Amino acid sequence: FFFNDTATTEIYTEQIVGSVRCVQETDITLKREHSSVLGLGNGFFSVNDVWYPGSIIVFPRQIFLWDVATASDIRPHSLDILDVIKPTPSYLIIGTGRDRVQVPRENFARFIERGIKVDVLPTFEACSTFNFCNEDLLNVCAFLIPANL
Repeated sequence: FFFNDTATTEIYTEQIVGSVRCVQETDITLKREHSSVLGLGNGFFSVNDVWYPGSIIVFPRQIFLWDVATASDIRPHSLDILDVIKPTPSYLIIGTGRDRVQVPRENFARFIERGIKVDVLPTFEACSTFNFCNEDLLNVCAFLIPANL
């Protein structure tokens, strides 16, 4: 998995003191309260203005690359990351590409049994739903396959 923590970004400041330019790292950080899927197309996703190739897994403050190319590639082990991420999301959204593709229930039945709500949607709708829920501070995650529009 590739991992990117969207919570902080280091900032460097430049000061001119007399005729000397000082560059220093500061304690100031940019804080993003949540991830937002801002765009998708040609096999890429834009999350917080960074483009990611292929399928991705998006949590409120983390993004992972996902090794699934199509909805038919999804197997129960494809969702195993949810067993180690804490806190466990209460809502799982699976974006299956341009069209909604039926994903076998056995792939995510263990999450339903643990009380996690699961929706399978076309990727465009999955992105919108993730953004909406994330803005409302729900503990949500999205497994997104590119729509290749």
